[in-house]
This record gives sequence, C-alpha cells and structure tokens, in this order.
Amino acid sequence: MAGATTTTLAKAIKTTFQPVMQKTFSEATPIMDFFGTKPSLGGDSIDWKVNYSGNDSAETYSEGDAAPAAGYQSYIDATLAHNHFQLTVQISGHAKDAMKNGYFDGAMKEIQGGVSALGRKVETTVMADIVDAIDDDTSYAGLTRATYNLDCFVQAGGSAALTVAMMENCWEAKMLDARAGDMSDWLWFCAPEQDLAYQRAADGLGGVNLNLAIGSQLDVGRAQSGRSFNGHPIVVFTTLTNTFMFGSRKSDILIEEARPLTIDPLGKTDDTDKFLITWAGKAAHLDPYRATRIEALAT
Repeated sequence: MAGATTTTLAKAIKTTFQPVMQKTFSEATPIMDFFGTKPSLGGDSIDWKVNYSGNDSAETYSEGDAAPAAGYQSYIDATLAHNHFQLTVQISGHAKDAMKNGYFDGAMKEIQGGVSALGRKVETTVMADIVDAIDDDTSYAGLTRATYNLDCFVQAGGSAALTVAMMENCWEAKMLDARAGDMSDWLWFCAPEQDLAYQRAADGLGGVNLNLAIGSQLDVGRAQSGRSFNGHPIVVFTTLTNTFMFGSRKSDILIEEARPLTIDPLGKTDDTDKFLITWAGKAAHLDPYRATRIEALAT
C-alpha cells in the first residue's frame, strides 16, 4: 500500500520526536534525574523484602551450658502498585494544511507541550510517593509501620519555623543504635521555603561567613551553593511540599520505571492526527525507619 501508514508514521515519530521528548521529560522531572530510575523486572508493582527482626539467640553462657536454639532473620514482602500516566496530543487536518511542509515542526511543539505536562504530573506524583513513604503513620506498602520498623523519625515543629535544634534532633535519632547505619550517601532535601528557613537558622558558629573584597559590592543574602548540615548536602526540589525537611540515604529511594516514556500514533477516526504519550512507574522508600522528617512552618 502506497503512502504513509501507522507503521511509517511510528518510525518517523521515533526518529523525529523521541530525542526531544526525552529531553523535555527530563527537564519536567528533576527528582527522577537526581535519584535516577531503575527498570522494572516485571509485574505491576514494586516489591521488596523488609528485614524486620534478626537472630535473637545471642546469650551469655557458663561452662557446660548447651548451645541455644538457632535464631533466624525475619522478612516480609512489601509492595506498591505502579502508577500509569497518559496524555493525548491532537493535531487537526486544518492545522496540518496550514503548516504544510512544516508539519513536523508544528507537531513537535504540540508533542513537547504534551510531554512537559505529562512530566509535570509524573513529577508531582513521584514526589507525593516519597512524602507518603517517609512518615510514621499507620501503614506503608501494605504493612503496619510499627510492627515492621517502617516508621521514620518525625520531628514536629508545629507552627514554628525550622531551627538548627530540629535538624540536630533528627541527626541524633539517626545516630542512635536502633536507627544507626551507613551514612555515606545521606542527604537532606526540601522545598525552597525550608531551604531559606535553614539559611536564616544557620547563624551559629560556622553558619554565616562574610567575605568582602575591597571594592566589591556587599551582598547580605545568605543563599550560597553547597549548603549542608553536618557535612551532608541539602538538595532543593521545587515540587516538594513546602513544610517538610527530609533526611535519607539516597540509595534507599527507588524510582522504578515500568514503562519508559512512549509515544504511539492513534488510529484515524476523523481528520486529525492523534498521539498517545504514556509513562508508568512508582517511587518507594526501602527503609523509612532510617529516614527522618521535619514538619515546620513554611516561611
């Protein structure tokens, strides 16, 4: 059959749109760029093992005592269903006539706008997944938090703004035996409001350094790159709820991609070209017990 078909159109879409789509999607999903994604191994959910208790057979003994009964590690399955996202882009026959040989240029703008909107929806949903994960409420991933050590340390600030003392309380909780662990990739992350609150709070020794060269302008603002607390970086995400400051190991946050960004032409039902843009995945925290959450006033 002569002329363009859904097969040849799909090939043109892949060649022309896919590189731009990936760039646009990446720009709309900064949290996924920062934490990275992992391809799904199959199924319709993120599934992982939670080690909620260990071998309890350790004991002191006297000469002649029998060996204790063997203990064991206890595990349970945690699961979170993937989220699926879709968006349709439509270009009318009249618009195609107007664009003539520039059809792909005009279509590209529609595709870019659609991908950006879909990416924004993915970004806010993934961020909500992480906010839901790092908490101490009743349950997570189908499991009771208190029973299976899935409740994070929460520092409530109420109507108070973020303070260094709040950060220190989280740090201390993370250092104590029950929650202690590897800190090599620990980080803090928050919205811009809490980042600015931290700048205001960091006024103790080492908190504010003023360097003024002769002849330069005086900048009284505190916003500088490379902010950190106790040697671990503070990362800012504009889509995060503005009342939280979180602490976590980076490696404990998993964003699983069940379906990469995909564009497919839809069948013709009228004088329009339609494209379906889809993505599927889910964010999970693999060990919220060793994460922290500060709830403070947004200033």
